[in-house]
Amino acid sequence: MSERPGAADRARRLAIRLSGGHGVVAAVVAWLVVLAVVAAGGLVGGIGLLAALVVAAWAVASLVIARTPSHWTRWGLVASAAVVVVAFAYVWWVSGVMIAADDDRTTVPSAATHGGIGLIALLLGGVGIVAFAIISVRTRWVRSEYHPGHRPGGVGQRS
Repeated sequence: MSERPGAADRARRLAIRLSGGHGVVAAVVAWLVVLAVVAAGGLVGGIGLLAALVVAAWAVASLVIARTPSHWTRWGLVASAAVVVVAFAYVWWVSGVMIAADDDRTTVPSAATHGGIGLIALLLGGVGIVAFAIISVRTRWVRSEYHPGHRPGGVGQRS
């Protein structure tokens, strides 16, 4: 009978998939699934939004928990994902506050007047994720191309 993997093993496997250990297509699909869950949770709201934020936090935390040799692009991915999660939560909150203020015919709190900046941060975080993923894959390819005997110390590999 096989043992069930622990949380650290599941996090390491998720980190391998998110950082391209199973190929670029698998990494893009994994990130799209995470983003789709967050978007669906945002549309549902309430407990669905909370569950979506937990999924996004688990994806980001798995990259941190993996404890493997890393490249600066990995931390760029983590930071960009964190910006996306925070900006999405802020934009969602601003949308709810604006709708509630319009329905109640009250003024909008001053903290909710910067929704456009939240959208820009959301866009820049998404661009950062794509850019850091491309740089990471390109760096891994260049290392393997110019150093054929070199095994890149990517996620999930022990030195």
